[in-house]
Amino acid sequence: MTVVGPRSSPLALLACAAALAGCPRREVQQPIAAPPPTVAGPPVALPDGGVRHTARLALVAWKGSTVGACGRRTRELGERGAIKGCVVVAEPGQPAAPLDWTSERGFVEDRSPVDAAAGDRAAKGSGGCRVLLEDAPGDPGAPPARATLLSPTGRTPLDAWSPPSTVDGDRFAIETSLSPDGRRLALVHTAIGVGDGDLLIEVVSLELRDAPICR
Repeated sequence: MTVVGPRSSPLALLACAAALAGCPRREVQQPIAAPPPTVAGPPVALPDGGVRHTARLALVAWKGSTVGACGRRTRELGERGAIKGCVVVAEPGQPAAPLDWTSERGFVEDRSPVDAAAGDRAAKGSGGCRVLLEDAPGDPGAPPARATLLSPTGRTPLDAWSPPSTVDGDRFAIETSLSPDGRRLALVHTAIGVGDGDLLIEVVSLELRDAPICR
């Protein structure tokens, strides 16, 4: 699949600067003292550098242990916009299946912070964990997008993803979402483009795994 719309110009990219930003990366020494706080709103510089989004990109919802994700076209990430390209996964290891689950009853949208981890939902915040998200630019040969679980004692890689060569985008990102009971983790691989002033968010793939333990 391909993100719809023309490649962004330098001026068009200014439209999404409030949601996507970057700076050079450098390594973090382990163990880290504490995870970074939850951030919402303007772009932020990470303790270890890198790039991250600070608002939910795809529309993600749960129905029990089944997860659904949809792409969207919107002027602002805080607005739902036009929904497109919906898929669902019911069990870990199963491929995503196309389904417009938005018309089904029982799906509850994930409105948690983008960096929420198992400790936040399963242990009511006592776990002290966060997910560090590092987005990837759309340049050929760029490093993959990454998701890393941060805890008070260290860091655990969750996912590293590079899009197929057939997928176009100005930026690529991994989103994480936990099931309401905190037992399953969804990994949403997204492509972000800019066209006619809109943000174009495509769900390239969706995976379901057992949730990591926050310790």
